[in-house]
Amino acid sequence: NPSGMEYFRMFKKKFPHIVWLNPAERQGWFRSGYWGRTYDIIANEFDMYTLTVENLEKALKKLMVNK
Repeated sequence: NPSGMEYFRMFKKKFPHIVWLNPAERQGWFRSGYWGRTYDIIANEFDMYTLTVENLEKALKKLMVNK
């Protein structure tokens, strides 16, 4: 069975114009350990934006440029 990350990669392959909206910054609620490593792995695969109005606008601009 594929791992969760493998599913994310398959999704990214099918939909290459994709961004990741994350509810918190890296130093927020998962400074180290499992959640920190998971954050780093996902950030290496996707353009990641912290979920704020400003960053949502940036993410939408990124998606619109990639049309």
